[in-house]
Amino acid sequence: MATHLDPVAWNKKKKIIITVSVIVGALLIIGLTSWLLLRNWLKPTIRYAKAEKALSAGNTEEAIEIFKSLGTYRDANDRAAELAFSEQKDDALERMLKSAKVGDIVTLGRYEQDNNLQNGPEPIRWLVLAERDGRLLLWSVDILDHAQYSSDLKNTTWENCTLRTWLNDTFYQSAFTGEERLLIPITEWKNTDNSASGATGGKDTEDRVSILSFDELLEYGIDNPGIETIAAYPSAYAVAQGVERHDWYGTCKWWMRTPGIDQTNAVYCDMVGQPLYTAPVNRYGNGVRPLVWVVIGNR
Repeated sequence: MATHLDPVAWNKKKKIIITVSVIVGALLIIGLTSWLLLRNWLKPTIRYAKAEKALSAGNTEEAIEIFKSLGTYRDANDRAAELAFSEQKDDALERMLKSAKVGDIVTLGRYEQDNNLQNGPEPIRWLVLAERDGRLLLWSVDILDHAQYSSDLKNTTWENCTLRTWLNDTFYQSAFTGEERLLIPITEWKNTDNSASGATGGKDTEDRVSILSFDELLEYGIDNPGIETIAAYPSAYAVAQGVERHDWYGTCKWWMRTPGIDQTNAVYCDMVGQPLYTAPVNRYGNGVRPLVWVVIGNR
């Protein structure tokens, strides 16, 4: 004989089942979220403590590697660079950087410049633009290579342009030794809007290598005793790679990080040192002047 559930009782049972399911689901979500938050907070905390322990035990190289792996967590980035600077074995480099002042020319890293591939890359010359918090801001004196700001003509910010990727991958890896790379920390770069056109600069970025923005030129360059003109000369290698060199002056155009008249354009400095022009982001012919912060610690 068939039996039938009381409709009222069945509806009540369904409500109970649904309520229990919702509560269980919510508890699972809360538990998973809490676990993820705890893991994301606890893991770097443990690794930071491990680096401190390694340093106390005299295992400086291990501490450097752990601090470096933590990136921008707390002051791990600077700790790795400071330790690397104290441990690096090039006494001449240490003396040069420790004694360098704003306006001086220093050398760091090597990059092909004379276009003679048989004799290896040449030392890179840098102008000291600024000193801050135990760091030096270095700007390449010469145009080192040719590059488009972005390989495609589309709305582009520094965050997603191909030049940024090339600088922080190919250039960073090829221009500096392992010890030198440790001296160059990840830095937060402010990507400000173009105040004249209103074009947005996009999100701020964390990079080891960058290029100068228009605002940074005003901040660091105008009163720098090492700058007579911001016009720059390309290396023979940069010309061979496609940089357009002025027939009379011998100088060339170089990219800046600031957006141009809109986000399909970027600001560049022209051949006579005027940083007032914009060009399509996929333009051929412009050069690159890398920019890095280097940690030297307290003098």
